[in-house]
This record gives sequence, structure tokens and C-alpha cells, in this order.
Amino acid sequence: MGADDVAPVVAIERRVKFDAWRGSDFQRCLDAGYVCPVAETAHGVIGYGVMSLADDYARIANLCIAPDRHGRGLGRMLLASMLHEARVRGARLAFLEVRAGHQRARKLYRAAGFRDVGRRYGYYLTRSGWEDAVIMARPVALRGPAASQPAGTQARSTE
Repeated sequence: MGADDVAPVVAIERRVKFDAWRGSDFQRCLDAGYVCPVAETAHGVIGYGVMSLADDYARIANLCIAPDRHGRGLGRMLLASMLHEARVRGARLAFLEVRAGHQRARKLYRAAGFRDVGRRYGYYLTRSGWEDAVIMARPVALRGPAASQPAGTQARSTE
């Protein structure tokens, strides 16, 4: 992700999430050197991820796919890209928070080797109130299922 990608990323974020990140949130992540891959077609950005690295761990802070592109392996591809980068940079543990009720995302993360390790109560603001976050983690060295690149897409990272 680069500065030119922030506007289309925010547009996707607003279509998908109630408590969406703002453009300034993404820009701060870019300025701080976070790993921010995007999935794109010839028509533009269709998904993105945000991951920070500190010491020997990686935190996946955001992973989002445009609603009309769900179910095509893009989330798996971006997740694999971030985990690969975490491995290259020496991270040993990856973790994330996911809405407790977001079963599609939890299934994706479980398939990639993440396991539930905790809960943050009332963490996410949703249309219907506050929802818990499930904390998930996995060793970075664990190899998840191969993430092929869906036809017509391209992954691009800040690095």
C-alpha cells in the first residue's frame, strides 16, 4: 500500500465495517513502516492488510476484502503474504483480534493455523452495540495452506 492507495482502501473499509478506520489511521501505519499489502486488479484495489512487527511478534491489525470479491481466496492470499513477511523479518509469533461473531474470518484464520488464545470483552463497536474480540495466535514458522493468487489479481506490499 502506498499513499495513493489510502482513498480506495478507506472506501472498502467503510463498505465493510461499521467502526471503520479513517484515512489518517492508514497513513500513520504507512508512516510507521507497517507491512501493508494490497490485492488489486487492473481496476484498482480490492483488498488490503495491515501488520505491525515488534521484537519477535507480528500483529495483524486489519485484513479486509471488498464485499463483491469475498470467497475468491484473496483474504488467504493477503494473510499468507503478511505471514511470509513476518517470517522473513524474524517474527516468531503472529496474533490478531477478530470479532467473535465473524465466523467467515475466524474460519480463514483457523485454516491458516491460528488458535483462540483469549478474549477482549466489548472490544468492537458494531451496529448493534459492543462485541467481544477473540484473540488468535499462531507460530509464524507454521506453514499454512498454500495461498495461490486468484486469476486477474496482483498482490503488492509496501516493502
